[in-house]
Order: sequence, then C-alpha cells, then structure tokens
Amino acid sequence: MREIVLLVGSSNPPQSLTNLLLNAGFEVKSVAGAAVASSFDGSEMPGAILLSLDPSEVPPLSTFLRVKRLAPDTAVIVLSANTDVRTKVHLLELGADDYIQEPFEPLELLARVRSFVRRTKLRTSCSALD
Repeated sequence: MREIVLLVGSSNPPQSLTNLLLNAGFEVKSVAGAAVASSFDGSEMPGAILLSLDPSEVPPLSTFLRVKRLAPDTAVIVLSANTDVRTKVHLLELGADDYIQEPFEPLELLARVRSFVRRTKLRTSCSALD
C-alpha cells in the first residue's frame, strides 16, 4: 500500500508538486486549508502533511494549528515563501516538523518527506504495540 501525503493549502497545489510525489510512489490527496477537517473523517491518516502557507493569509498560523490539532502524530512540513526568521522559528516551536522555503529543491523535498513518512510509520507501529 502506498503512503499518503496530504497537501494542504489555500489554493490547489502546483501540478509539479503533485507529480513529483506521485512519481516518487506516494498517494497524494489535496485539500484547501478551510476544509482540512474533512480529510480526517476516519480515513487512513497520511504519512506526512505538506502545508503550503500563503504569507498574505491572515492569520497565517490558523491553518497550521488546525492541522496539528487534527493530526498531532503526523509530520507537518511547512512550505512557504515567507523569509521571516521569527515566523519560521514560531512554527517550529509550535510543532512543525520542518520548514522549507519556496522555491525549494525537489530532490531535497522528497528526501525530507520520505524521512518523515518513515518516522510517522514507525511511531504508528510502536503505538499499536502498546
């Protein structure tokens, strides 16, 4: 079974990002930030969440906090063009697993997604043993 990567953003993700993940063997689901709760309706949890934050979004952290509340054990990788160090640090301190500034290097993004999917899968299998 292919691991799911959930793409969350204020608009549709770029087709190039979707294709990158599909070609790497992931199942890709995408959802608008406002409708993110519908992604966690009892269906299988994603192995990682890529959260695209629009710097003009007000407040910029509300979608992140909603995602973290709905999927506290799933890795959240923030993608944003925001270069403000305070914003990056704040998101990491709130629980983001990584922050990747756009534009990003596709191979680096894939390596990070694979790493976090492995960790999520390991965490889930260890929890099942308890």
